[in-house]
Amino acid sequence: MVSGYERDAVHKALEEIAAKGGRIISPITHVGDKWIASCEHPGVRMSECKVEKFGLTTMVTGPTREAVQRKVEELVELGARLTGEIEQDGGTWTAVCDSGGAGG
Repeated sequence: MVSGYERDAVHKALEEIAAKGGRIISPITHVGDKWIASCEHPGVRMSECKVEKFGLTTMVTGPTREAVQRKVEELVELGARLTGEIEQDGGTWTAVCDSGGAGG
């Protein structure tokens, strides 16, 4: 998913994703105070990310930094907050979020 407060910024991001072989799934739509669009990012295996909740803390792990970053972006859209850097440990990438009520 791509989102932003300006339609032109979302459009530009979609053009960059498409140029890298990504696919646009839904057109740009105005929702609340943001513009959003769904897309598939090339080479990003978000489906292989694991999201675990521990109280208000959410941990995201995955095979690539890009996949974890995309999953974190989805959680942030739902109100989560990334609490530190995305880090690699033993071949697995990990991010920790304060879920703030966000689901995964």
